[in-house]
Amino acid sequence: MIGVLTVSRPFGYRARLLPVQEVSASWDVAGPGSLAAILTAADAAPAGELLDSWVRWAHPAGWTWGGVITDTGRRDDGLVELRATSFHALLQARRTPRLLRTIAAPAGSLAQHLLSLVDAFDEPLGLEDWLVDEDGDPVEWEDRGGDLFETVSALAQQGGLEWEVDADRVFRMRLALGADRRGRVLLVDGVHGTVAVRRTVEGVINDLLGVGGGEDPTRAEAWQAEDADAIVAFRRRQGTRVYPRLTGASAIRPRVQRDVRLLARPLASVTLTLAPAGWSGWGLGDVIWVHSPALGGRKAVRVLTVAVEAAAGVMEASGVTLEGEA
Repeated sequence: MIGVLTVSRPFGYRARLLPVQEVSASWDVAGPGSLAAILTAADAAPAGELLDSWVRWAHPAGWTWGGVITDTGRRDDGLVELRATSFHALLQARRTPRLLRTIAAPAGSLAQHLLSLVDAFDEPLGLEDWLVDEDGDPVEWEDRGGDLFETVSALAQQGGLEWEVDADRVFRMRLALGADRRGRVLLVDGVHGTVAVRRTVEGVINDLLGVGGGEDPTRAEAWQAEDADAIVAFRRRQGTRVYPRLTGASAIRPRVQRDVRLLARPLASVTLTLAPAGWSGWGLGDVIWVHSPALGGRKAVRVLTVAVEAAAGVMEASGVTLEGEA
């Protein structure tokens, strides 16, 4: 046995411990995480029906994973495999109400409104709480009875927000998940593990058109800025950003000039294969310091994915350097 899962029926009923032979888990800023485990048939039998059960696993370093079992199967060697999706799954296969009218509000407010409506009808979602940033520019939304998970994801994209449902079934939607941990976390290549770096032009914009807000979109002020050196290095890569709260050229121009300087340089994609000494003190979405010759010294890195293989004792974290720091 290498670990223990806590398995229960929805809402925590009939909770029991399930020993497993192997377990791996992942967390992802961009969407649901996953868990896979292998157990003996003898251990699986007393647990009864595992499909759609809730599962929780605590990693010794303090990382906790929670979600819903979505798939089980017996292997040729008699062992049982199970797979689970993080508690994002509580929003899947749930239908939003057909309001048949257009609502304009910040994306976070709309998401919170939808969660409360769906939770109040048919059957509770199972969320313990929802913590939502309700500020921001309004987006327009018309619901015709869609999938709740897809609707919340679309609202987050429109509002430039990130969202998650953590292992404690708390829904969060905010501008950026995680926190700035640079005041206390520095991971060093060769001390806490190994660092691999790849640079990418994905997301690079060296010719930026900034468009301001205003009541009449056809008369909105706009300003274009370029980074000539980046255009020579990476060819012209164009993009547009809307600044709803800026209405004059004098206000838009400095923002566009600043943003094109940040966007014109490739980000570095960083993968950290960490020894146990580097497993704690930070979390998904956090910004931390990473020091490596491959980065040219110390750089700020935002952690976007984390994966753990318990049997191998390995944790792998991936992220990107902050804009302008690659």
